[in-house]
Amino acid sequence: TGSLQPGSKFVQDKQSKDGDGWSNEIHCFDIPSGLWTVPPTTGQGPPPASGFTFTRVDLVRAVFFGGVNAEIMRSVADVFILNFEIWHWTALLPAGPSQLWPVGRCFHTAFSLYDPDSNPPHPCLAVAAGMAGGGTPLRDMWALSIDEQYWEEIPLLPPSFTARWYHTSGVIHKSSTQATAVFFGGCPKNPNNYTSASDRPCIAQTAAVDFVLEPSKAIPGKSTGWTASVRDST
Repeated sequence: TGSLQPGSKFVQDKQSKDGDGWSNEIHCFDIPSGLWTVPPTTGQGPPPASGFTFTRVDLVRAVFFGGVNAEIMRSVADVFILNFEIWHWTALLPAGPSQLWPVGRCFHTAFSLYDPDSNPPHPCLAVAAGMAGGGTPLRDMWALSIDEQYWEEIPLLPPSFTARWYHTSGVIHKSSTQATAVFFGGCPKNPNNYTSASDRPCIAQTAAVDFVLEPSKAIPGKSTGWTASVRDST
């Protein structure tokens, strides 16, 4: 066993006989050198967690969203932004109880609606599906305006987009106003309804979702202007 990164936490799994658990350490892999580093971070970072996403949204920032908070063992909708130019964490909190915010979830997917390499002026994170508290599969989709710090629910996708968790997704940025995300697989059922280890049906459904930015629909602080439509679902 090794020592924890300074300032990090570890929550042990009480059911594990091997001392397994969850941590909130951050490690960096340098591809050219093939070496791992442990950068010291400042600010308010995420707790030990699992089932979260960590997505780059521009040249210097990545967004940590959701997952199971291991300190309370509950799915959350927490947002933490890491500036990896200075290795500083910032927590994004609701401005009040009336602010629109997605339900807590884990095993979802997330991606940047803009090409992060283009250093977009208004970076935007998309979050799709996942598993809510109690094991309920989700089929919703949300967009987070990083700099204006508000969430917008993208209009409900058609029934052909199945509720799912444990799925994968990838995104192609066609231009500054167009992107296509492809979703594949996942589990469509509440895991609490499984009767045995073999009763875990996964789906092989593929869904292509086109995103289009319509500036005329953008409302500062309320709407990002992004719309979504399912092109194909097989």
